[in-house]
Amino acid sequence: MKKGGEIIVKIADDLNKVIFSNGSEHYMLNNTSQDNFPWIKDKFVRNVINWEEAFFLVTSKDYDRDIDILHTENQEFNVSYKRCIEPGIMKVYDSMIYKLDEHTTIMKTLTKIGDYLYMDECKVDLCPHEHEQVKPGSGYANSRSHSRSHSNVTG
Repeated sequence: MKKGGEIIVKIADDLNKVIFSNGSEHYMLNNTSQDNFPWIKDKFVRNVINWEEAFFLVTSKDYDRDIDILHTENQEFNVSYKRCIEPGIMKVYDSMIYKLDEHTTIMKTLTKIGDYLYMDECKVDLCPHEHEQVKPGSGYANSRSHSRSHSNVTG
């Protein structure tokens, strides 16, 4: 997404929340109130995915060392994927969230940066399990990524 580019609009499954973003300004209608997200700071929203009456945001700056996954309801949640990002070379194609089992929720994001495609996967459980140690700011998530080079990728 470019500054001032297309507008992202996502509606929560319960139909009570709607998020609007033009990349640099972000608002959420929550029933009859309007919220913004100051914890995004100067990052741009690249993609939004709804999960359980809230949203996960795929964000980065024009020039950045990583892609951050943030959550609209939990300001402490932050998953980072290390990437070298420059203006115009990044495109987030899609994201999906699914239950792996009773205790594990996974988010996958397909991103193109330059000539490389990345399928990033992370655990996005918002509540830590009793046996897990939670690091401050970790978002209770562990991430791993896979990349494959494709010379004929267009976007």
